[in-house]
Amino acid sequence: ARARSLMKPLYDVVVVGAGLAGASSAYHLSKKAGIKVLVLEAGKVGLGSDVLQKVDHSSGVGMDEQEYKHWVSGSAVPDHPGTIKMIVTLFPSTAKDFVRSHGEDGARAYLTLAAEGVELEKTLARKLLPTPSSQMHTLGSIYVAEKDTSADLIEEYHILKKLGCDVKLLNKEEVEAHHGSAAGFEAGIFFPQDAVINSSEYSRSLLRAAVATGNVTLHEQSPRVVRINDHAEVAPGVKGVITTLSDGTTYTSK
Repeated sequence: ARARSLMKPLYDVVVVGAGLAGASSAYHLSKKAGIKVLVLEAGKVGLGSDVLQKVDHSSGVGMDEQEYKHWVSGSAVPDHPGTIKMIVTLFPSTAKDFVRSHGEDGARAYLTLAAEGVELEKTLARKLLPTPSSQMHTLGSIYVAEKDTSADLIEEYHILKKLGCDVKLLNKEEVEAHHGSAAGFEAGIFFPQDAVINSSEYSRSLLRAAVATGNVTLHEQSPRVVRINDHAEVAPGVKGVITTLSDGTTYTSK
């Protein structure tokens, strides 16, 4: 039998997934007057779907093939993971490699945006979380190294300082004060502005605020998205995006 096709009203944006990225996108989009945003979540906001998923070890994630649950939206993770995520400033690679690829100006621009992003998320968390004092903590983060890589870490520190990053170099005794001596770390870089947050509650808080504006519609327990056509004709002479769900329902967006 052919899947039914149910064309829904035109939206400006369809957001797939209500994890941190989806919830943040919906929240910021909701501030634009007159916009129509749809958020599709296969499970519950901040919890994800409880449908078992296969993760193939050949995908390069470094784990054996086994079943994982999407307890946290957008992530195939072991059963009942923690909901605490870090708010951090680090480059997606080493600072040395990032400078090599993007230059010092590009690295400074990234660090500026990262610092602004960290402060924005903490500001929103304090504003939106039900009990921010217990659901977010600015504890800082430590980038550590063992003896054979401590020289590389010290070089990393000097590059970060040259780029204007707010960091502190920790010696062995200072690192042990945080991690204990059994870990065997020789040095560390401390990022004082970094934080940890209850990501599930933060996602829910962002979506609550977004929906309250009247510009965002949230569909939880939605059938899964199976196709996204981003070069579709959504109206005569109008190009846009068609998002198709597993039950045949389609949503159009600009």
